[in-house]
Amino acid sequence: MAATTYLTGLFAGRDSVQRACQAALDRGYAPDELDVVMSDETRVRQFEVDDERREPEGSGSGAALAEQGLGIAIASPGAAALSDWNIPEECIRRYQKGVAQGGVLVALRPRSEDDAVQLERLWRSADGVDLCR
Repeated sequence: MAATTYLTGLFAGRDSVQRACQAALDRGYAPDELDVVMSDETRVRQFEVDDERREPEGSGSGAALAEQGLGIAIASPGAAALSDWNIPEECIRRYQKGVAQGGVLVALRPRSEDDAVQLERLWRSADGVDLCR
């Protein structure tokens, strides 16, 4: 598996995002290995993160996925360089549309093919859609 390949998926709500992130943490990933991208409206509506706790645009790790306590950075759609994640252009278009419609994009770089397969399965069970790698 190429080192620059990401596993990405779109999630409809807070609960499914939490389950996807927790699945990665349970497999030994650190919070700063996860990227979470959503619109500002979704961030406020579903995650109630105030501007003081929000990461600066472009940051890839840090603060909080708020009350979830996972320490996952939340970025706005413009902050993520999706093309740098080595995912197909068709997925990028779906993610941009999904985030604009209130979805949440979760991404990480799997350490192995086995991790990618297992996390993809776990993310699907967390109601992830449009999973790409």
